[in-house]
Amino acid sequence: MPPEGPPAPFPRSPLLGCPPSEAGHFDSKTEIETHIRNLDIRSTIVRPAAFMEMLMLPGMGLDQGTYAFLMRPDQAMQCIAVDDIRKIVATIFSDPDRFGGRTIEIAGDAMTGNGLQDLFSRAAGRPITYRRFPDGLLERNRLLVRLAELVDDGRCAGAADIRPCARSSGIC
Repeated sequence: MPPEGPPAPFPRSPLLGCPPSEAGHFDSKTEIETHIRNLDIRSTIVRPAAFMEMLMLPGMGLDQGTYAFLMRPDQAMQCIAVDDIRKIVATIFSDPDRFGGRTIEIAGDAMTGNGLQDLFSRAAGRPITYRRFPDGLLERNRLLVRLAELVDDGRCAGAADIRPCARSSGIC
């Protein structure tokens, strides 16, 4: 019988149960989740979508009127703000009876590349053009090309039901 007390939330990405991704940091998270499930502890697995803050990393082209990321222009990808993850995990800690033993996918929004183009253009007050990372860049970077493939096949696009995540309870 698992020990009593609050669940230990373990944030990780949503690739459990999938074949190895060949993107080491995702595969190691799957291994950690499997290990946690085999321990005699009460736990809750939190699977956040891509961090929204990644959208603002330098070098994505905004200063040049463009923006490049992993998804195709019409392809949706979920994301969540790190501060929202903090709030959700705090709620999980505060209600171990409700959340103990669960695996929870969380996201705050789903955006397409075209949607990002519109949002960034409005925010900047000038046109920003979205494009997926160029093929040449993807061909030179094994991790980026693999991440793009995982977005394309849905494994890194996100699987959370965003509607409950957006409610005031903050829990999916």
